[in-house]
Amino acid sequence: MNLSSPFKRRYASAESSIKGNPVSTYLPAVAVADGTRRSGALLSPFRLKSTLTIFIVVLLAAVSGVTIVLLSRIFDRFATTVRDDLAWKAVSGAREIAQAADLGMAVADEKLIREAFHDYVNNPDVAAIVVTDAKGVRLAGHGEIPRDTAALFAGPEGGLADLGGNLVSWTSSRIEGSSVGRVALVISGKRLAEGRVLRQRMLLVLAAATVAALFGSLFFVNLYLGPLVRLTEATLRSLRDLTSTLERRVFDRTAELQLANGRLLESFDKVSSMQRQLIDTSRRAGMADVATTVLHNVGNVLTSVNVSANVVMDTVQQSRLAGLGKAVELLRGHRDDLASFLTDDPKGKRLPAYFESLSVAAGEEHQQILTELKALQKNIDHIKIIVSRQQSQAKNAVGVIETLSVADLLEEAIKFNWAAYERHRIKVVRQFESLPAVAVDRHKMFQILMNLMSNARHALKGIDGERLVTIRLTGKPDSRFAVDVEDNGCGIAPETMARIFNYGFTTKQEGHGFGLHASACAATEMGGLLTAHSDGNGQGARFTLELPCDPPEAKEDSGQIDVPAVG
Repeated sequence: MNLSSPFKRRYASAESSIKGNPVSTYLPAVAVADGTRRSGALLSPFRLKSTLTIFIVVLLAAVSGVTIVLLSRIFDRFATTVRDDLAWKAVSGAREIAQAADLGMAVADEKLIREAFHDYVNNPDVAAIVVTDAKGVRLAGHGEIPRDTAALFAGPEGGLADLGGNLVSWTSSRIEGSSVGRVALVISGKRLAEGRVLRQRMLLVLAAATVAALFGSLFFVNLYLGPLVRLTEATLRSLRDLTSTLERRVFDRTAELQLANGRLLESFDKVSSMQRQLIDTSRRAGMADVATTVLHNVGNVLTSVNVSANVVMDTVQQSRLAGLGKAVELLRGHRDDLASFLTDDPKGKRLPAYFESLSVAAGEEHQQILTELKALQKNIDHIKIIVSRQQSQAKNAVGVIETLSVADLLEEAIKFNWAAYERHRIKVVRQFESLPAVAVDRHKMFQILMNLMSNARHALKGIDGERLVTIRLTGKPDSRFAVDVEDNGCGIAPETMARIFNYGFTTKQEGHGFGLHASACAATEMGGLLTAHSDGNGQGARFTLELPCDPPEAKEDSGQIDVPAVG
């Protein structure tokens, strides 16, 4: 055998350790025909059965535990989602009915009121609808109306209350600032109860399946393992009787060569396998890093897209223009005496003011929808740019450098997040120095800003009091500038700060750990640096993006990225 020197040394060492030792040293000992027994016997059938039984019990317990935990989390998230949906339906439904039935309540017309909530009558989640005038006198109703209707209006207006397992919300209907009635919407909690029953049944089925699997495994061990062990021992005894008659020196030499050759082949196989695994792992890690970066950047923009779409949907659904048709029907019914109807009839006297308020509301709704659609179009264009930029990078193309105003880019990022910030009652404080235009990769910088502003919004969740995000633009020496995104949120613990930019590390419950890592890499690619600072939990956090005013010269990729600083 032709071996290199390291393998020759291993072979010589194995030869010296084996030489002179009998073959019984390397084979498991069993009882032979003359009744004697050698050392190193196999596990007894009882011990083997016991070990396998314990292993099966532990494995089933672990699988059942993990399954129970996963089922519990799934059903908890399902219950939370269903309750949020029912709560939204109660609040928005009461508000929508109040806006649609304002004319009917103003003229005390039950038919108009019922037409206003006609779409909710066949909704399976709607348990009851109660409409009263401003003094509490019931004008119309639907479903299982409780005897004490005053309890439906006990909570705050526009809020949510729990009434016997059902969710209740009420809203006043106003015309020109004056209340003309109230609407209470009762949403059934039947779906939540059905979810709890389904969860209990699935857990019972899982427990029954685990018990059945346990008994089946024990039956298999007792029925089949014993004969297999006895057959194995008989086979070993036969082989040992046959080989014991061979010449000792020939057998020792054969065992020595087989042992050395087996170890050598095993070493080669291990090295080859490790090399293949290393190459495959490196390739997949690179692919995963690119894919997760693109998905995270697109996800940040899709959050703004979703917010804009929801705002447009809410504006259309809550539009007061729905009552215009009903007002036209009133006019059409008095076509012959239209003048007297508008001057003498109480309903007709209110129509001009009602049309005026509808005109103002329509103008406001048109402007709001136009603004959100423009933001939606910009977000979609930004997603196209992210995808096309990644395709260009896949072809070894460099980023596009643009000369722009950093303050304008910051305002654009603030505008993209404005709807989400307003929803969470977050105030944005601007502290911009006057700086000349800079040359940067616009879309990389925009992706970093969007990620930092999204993280600031998450850090302010659950914070009592005023919620602030301060965005600061300052000039730096050596033709550089810095952008700070600072919040007064939950802060960052010292032990977390050291790993804040690591790939896959996150403190958010539903996070992935891609955003800050990708942002830090993008800042380094632009010749800059992304740093973080926090005084601890509850003390807020500040992220600083520092970039050169002019793009750095192109460099060959060294495969390494500078580690961002933390403070």
